[in-house]
Amino acid sequence: GRAAFVGSLSLAAIAGCAPPGVSLELCDERLGAADLEHPAEHVWITCSSSQFARMRALSREFRDRGKTVMVGGILPTMAPDAVRPWCDVLFRGEFEGAAEGLFEDFAAGRWKPEYDGGRADLARAPRPLWDLYPNDRTMLGCVQTSRGCPFDCSFCEIVAYYGRGQRHKPVGAVIAEVDALYRLGYRSIFFTDDNIAGVPERAKEVLAAVAAWNDRRPADRVQFLAQMPLSAAKDAEFLALCARSGLTHLWVGVETPDPAGMEEAGKKPNMGVDLVPALRAFAEHGISVVPSMILGFDADGPEVFGKHERFLTEVPAPLAQLNPLVVAAGTPLHAKLKAEHRLTWGSLVAGRRWATNVIPRQLSQEALLSGLQDLAVRLFAPEAFTARFKGFLEMAGRRGGAVYAAPPGAGPCHSAFEDAWALVDRRLSQDPSLVGLRDLVAAELRARPEREAWLRTLVFFYLQAEHAVSG
Repeated sequence: GRAAFVGSLSLAAIAGCAPPGVSLELCDERLGAADLEHPAEHVWITCSSSQFARMRALSREFRDRGKTVMVGGILPTMAPDAVRPWCDVLFRGEFEGAAEGLFEDFAAGRWKPEYDGGRADLARAPRPLWDLYPNDRTMLGCVQTSRGCPFDCSFCEIVAYYGRGQRHKPVGAVIAEVDALYRLGYRSIFFTDDNIAGVPERAKEVLAAVAAWNDRRPADRVQFLAQMPLSAAKDAEFLALCARSGLTHLWVGVETPDPAGMEEAGKKPNMGVDLVPALRAFAEHGISVVPSMILGFDADGPEVFGKHERFLTEVPAPLAQLNPLVVAAGTPLHAKLKAEHRLTWGSLVAGRRWATNVIPRQLSQEALLSGLQDLAVRLFAPEAFTARFKGFLEMAGRRGGAVYAAPPGAGPCHSAFEDAWALVDRRLSQDPSLVGLRDLVAAELRARPEREAWLRTLVFFYLQAEHAVSG
């Protein structure tokens, strides 16, 4: 059956805002297509730019059937004029900020054509309700501890959507959400904050509470995943706390190893940071980092692919996200490129795996996308990945390392995880090209069996990436 790697926090958050007596049914189309004949009177759709085409198709089908369609999310907020023709009600901003009046209006049958939730007070936000979500087909639960980011990268829409001033949930509310997901059976939880370390002292407070919570269940720990800037590696106390809390996987926006590209991107948290030692510091604490890389800045010429390949081969991070530059409405870079007539289709992404709406300065779009795909094929070839993985494992945990989660099966394991592990085992045992990776994993498990859940997750990440690249 179909499964989602990460649960839809937006659906759970909307469900958590519903007053008593309201009948809701959640549909995550990654797990199954929406029922076009559902008897609901109202259909609410959350939409990002990559989902624009599907949103239009769904809205058309439901409106043709007499349903009232509301569309909200980041795309209606950032590009309302593009979305307005496709819905009866447009919702801008954060849902919690207008939820009470919205539910009252729909119950009374007098909804307005547009609502704006602004930026919500997270101290008063209801707890997301996951009980209505298909948790048995989801690998990771989600908790958001903050919104907003103090940085202002030129290409990023997060600041335009959430703001630069970070807003935080009370630590007790964060732990309550973690505990609720634990009771539902989750043993892997993703902190979805775009920058959980935006206010370091606050982040330490959250991680200390998470560490204490995890320490109370030594035989059934949870592994946590998060996103934070590379500059967090400068704080040894913070890294040690990340490891102790159970944070074992991390996404970091490196973007580019080229200082000129970094300056163009406005990537201030990376400026003045020696990238390789910073990534090494995470690895030495037993934390796997996935660097997010972007190609297509004005500083990027034909040599950019070799620069990224050399960098990603050198750093102790066997996985990486490779992205062509895409700019969204509301960002400084979008305004700049629009003025220069260098956008090919506004801010709306077609949903293709390799796509850009930018006309690069030194490369054609075709050269950028084909070069990016070739780079991905080289980096995720089994031999290349296994070599990087081996170097990473030799370094992982030199400074004591993370306190790892219990192996899969120690708690009420979800069928999505069980299926994923079965697929991993099958590929490793049957694919001749993965013999080296299989032997490496087997040796690591013999030496450090407590790393089983961590290792399996890393291999699963790799097989997903390899499938996407080869597919």
